[in-house]
Amino acid sequence: MVTAEYQPFLTASVAASAALIGLLFVSTSIAPERVFGEKAESGRMAQALSSFTALTNVFFISFASLIPKLPIGPVVTVIAIPAILQTLGLLLLYPQWRADHTLRRGLVLFLISLAIYGYEMAYGIQLWVGSPGPGALTGLLELLLRRRSPPCTSPGSGRP
Repeated sequence: MVTAEYQPFLTASVAASAALIGLLFVSTSIAPERVFGEKAESGRMAQALSSFTALTNVFFISFASLIPKLPIGPVVTVIAIPAILQTLGLLLLYPQWRADHTLRRGLVLFLISLAIYGYEMAYGIQLWVGSPGPGALTGLLELLLRRRSPPCTSPGSGRP
């Protein structure tokens, strides 16, 4: 259960995440072939998938946190599982990263995402089985806040 002092942050997080998810859909629908077409760059595809995963993850955790008396630990733990699986799915782009010469950037994105969702799951388990002190919840919310800015690069830079 999340205390009332976190409600303003969570409300803003839900609104911001929903808006950013909408913008992500708009940006990919303008030229979907550049992101998901046969000739799409693997870096763009990885960034789009990673951004969608991060934003929906933040949205659902924040949204569920607004439900009164709902224990947040199990929610965070369960929501972290598909995020970790989606992140592992980025490894399917490995051959394309090599071909596009974006291997380093792709692996950095993968490792950062995996670390973030691993920490998220750890916080979820701590909130689930441990004493729900403000330290774990604050750590989780700081992690959610930082996640909104996934590592972005310009498409041709080759830099992480």
